[in-house]
Amino acid sequence: MITTFLQAGAGNLASMLAANLAVLRARSGKRVQVLDTRDGHPAAAWSTRRAMARLWPRVAVQAGQEGGLARMVEMLGARGGDMLIDAGRRDMTSSLIMAQTAVVLAELDDNLGAAAPALIEQARLFNPGLRVLVLGVARAPCADDASVRGLAALIRAARPLGTLRLNGALNEAFAAGAAACDRQPPTHPACAALSWLCEEVYEDRGEARQAVGIRGAAALRGIW
Repeated sequence: MITTFLQAGAGNLASMLAANLAVLRARSGKRVQVLDTRDGHPAAAWSTRRAMARLWPRVAVQAGQEGGLARMVEMLGARGGDMLIDAGRRDMTSSLIMAQTAVVLAELDDNLGAAAPALIEQARLFNPGLRVLVLGVARAPCADDASVRGLAALIRAARPLGTLRLNGALNEAFAAGAAACDRQPPTHPACAALSWLCEEVYEDRGEARQAVGIRGAAALRGIW
């Protein structure tokens, strides 16, 4: 299954969520890899810190230049398993075309709220089955449940997930190459919130549609 995160603003929130979900999936025995085309490659840097800290399970993160995502997905898709895409601005539309699920992050940058419906509708011309989840983050003043529902209402068939209330544990763990679940018990608020998000993202999602994303990647090479 291919999942992409849409984050318009600066920062590494999408990278942190992708990294934490990757660790949770790996812990459950799934083969998983993260594709990182964001400026500065925060997910790839996290993976390097994780390897240096000798934390387990290891998570493969492939870094690439913005605009090269379609080729990366096509090349790596043969390995199977889950892909989590931490896409740069130039790769947002292509990541939506290749994904089965998109997680739209409602945060400080209002530009995403204005642009997300158009981006998703454009992608659905090529990927009509795209599943869209809208997630708020508590550190953004605009990201309360009402604003999440409002953004979801602008996106056809989007599902609002409410607000993920994060604390410093996630930032501290990410900076050290860890996931929240590496340092805290499952009952810790950060771990419980991320486990909930993982369940929502992968709810009733099989691996049968993985090939759809791979074919989308191949087609994109002739489009973009």
